[in-house]
Amino acid sequence: MGYLRGFVPWIVSGVVSSLDWRWGATGGLVSGLLLLVQDRRRGVGLDALVLEISAVVYFVVVGAVATVRRTRLAAGDLNP
Repeated sequence: MGYLRGFVPWIVSGVVSSLDWRWGATGGLVSGLLLLVQDRRRGVGLDALVLEISAVVYFVVVGAVATVRRTRLAAGDLNP
């Protein structure tokens, strides 16, 4: 049942995204990082953490898109 922990960031993101998708991405990133750090401290190898690592990478990319989009909206380059 340990593999179910890998889905926690996606569940957190889904729940928090009901408020705002950017907060959902932040929640997914934070929960993914926490799980990744916990597993690494327990000695789990990187080859067993593919789901956790890919979730963190995904949420970093979504966070970057949100930041760029917000910056460009503030500058007036994009329509809301």
